[in-house]
Amino acid sequence: MGWMRVSALVAAVAVGGLVGTSAAAVPGRSPAPVETLHRVVWDVPHGDVEVRGSLPTLDLRSAEVDGSDERSLLRHDTARLHDLALDPAGRRAALLVSGWSGRGHRPTVVVVEVLTGAHRAVRGLRAVDGFVGVEWSPDGRRLLIVGQDRLAHGRRSALWSVRPDGSHLRRLLVREHRPILRGDAVWTRRGVVVSDGRGLLLLRHGRLRMLAVDGYQPQVSGDRTWLYFVRERDGRAELRRMRPDARRQELVVPDVRDTPERGFLQTWAPDHSGGLLLSRFYGPERVSGDPLTYVVHPGEREPLLSDPVLDFLGGPILVDWN
Repeated sequence: MGWMRVSALVAAVAVGGLVGTSAAAVPGRSPAPVETLHRVVWDVPHGDVEVRGSLPTLDLRSAEVDGSDERSLLRHDTARLHDLALDPAGRRAALLVSGWSGRGHRPTVVVVEVLTGAHRAVRGLRAVDGFVGVEWSPDGRRLLIVGQDRLAHGRRSALWSVRPDGSHLRRLLVREHRPILRGDAVWTRRGVVVSDGRGLLLLRHGRLRMLAVDGYQPQVSGDRTWLYFVRERDGRAELRRMRPDARRQELVVPDVRDTPERGFLQTWAPDHSGGLLLSRFYGPERVSGDPLTYVVHPGEREPLLSDPVLDFLGGPILVDWN
């Protein structure tokens, strides 16, 4: 039942099937569109990742949203995954991993093909220090890296953009007194959205402006048209969504820390159009008896006990979908 319902939900909200995000540009012509993939990508946990000194293992998989066509993409015995982001077409995953070149080495950004597992480490990032997160630009041509400015005096939070081949590294923003919160940065069609503890800020043409006071933990849909975030209000952590221009804002979950009969909502990932959420939460026993559950539900409301569960995920360390 769950697989059929997930497929039906995805079919209902999928828009088109083509997105212009890659392909070589021809002078005088627009880039050729490429087919958008609607797959789930996740890291399979091995052992107890919370045990200090335990051997990490990166085991990246991808599958259709109904669990079919599962593929092993990348396995690395000494690497640990810290961040995962799919490009707008759902064809490449950007990973932030430690231990890629052995223990004690600086973190590495790796780009992986979602269907084949072909991968390449992004070079040319020596100026970036203290890696925190990685994201994609709306056209899929650049990566957004949250880190620190290694070349400046002291340690300053910074945003960088770079092409997947490691060329054209650019520093977009430096924050000294109010650093960017851990991983709180996404790239929308209007600009880069970050959180510095006061709220969500939009970086556009080198300038910052407030989007949502007390907002944090932004997530953006694959087509970059919906922005989900948490807002602290009257002692509650509300999950909200809005368009990147902040003209339309909707309440999705009244309090992610206390959802009735569902427990603690931990993460949420919008699909390509932003109409669905893949949410992870701790709550009552559901299907397998495990309180950790991954469920697909419409983006305009909180998850219900009747929503389909993605049992094939188990308890991944990180997951994203498109």
